[in-house]
Amino acid sequence: MNRYFIKIINLLLILGAIYIYNNTLENRVKAEEIARLSAELESANNQLDEYEKFFDVEKTDGNIVESDYVDGKYEGSAKGYGGDITVEVTIKNGSMTDLRIVSAPNEDGAYLKMASSIVKDILKEQSSSVDTVSGATYSSTGIRDATKNALENAKKNKE
Repeated sequence: MNRYFIKIINLLLILGAIYIYNNTLENRVKAEEIARLSAELESANNQLDEYEKFFDVEKTDGNIVESDYVDGKYEGSAKGYGGDITVEVTIKNGSMTDLRIVSAPNEDGAYLKMASSIVKDILKEQSSSVDTVSGATYSSTGIRDATKNALENAKKNKE
C-alpha cells in the first residue's frame, strides 16, 4: 500500500513539474511577443518622429524647398556591443546617399557583420529609426544611434 502512495506522489510531482514547465514556456513566449510588439511600436513611432524631423520643410507654391540637413559628410558615434561605433553619413541634396562604418575597434566581427545589414535599411528609409538586427541587437543599435548622432550634426550645421 505504501508503494502505491509513493507512486501516486511521484506521478503528481512529475505532473506538477510538467505543468510548471509548460507555464514557464508559455509566459516566456508571451513576454517575447510583447517585447517584439513593443519594439515594433517604438520603432514605428521613432520612424514617424524621424520622418517628421527629416522632412520638416518649407513649402513655396506647393513645392518642397529644402530639408533640415546641409549637404556634406558627417560623423557620429554611439555605443555598440563592444564599444564605440563611428559612422560617416553623406548628405546630398538633403538626403542620405551613403552610410559607412568608419570604426568599431572593439566590436565582435561576427556581430558587426550581421549588424551592418542595417545600413541598407537606414538608407532606404532615409531615417535612423529602423528595426535592429536580431542576433546583433547591440551592434545594430550602435550603428543606428551613431547615424542619428551624425544626422544631428548635419542638422546643427544648418542652424
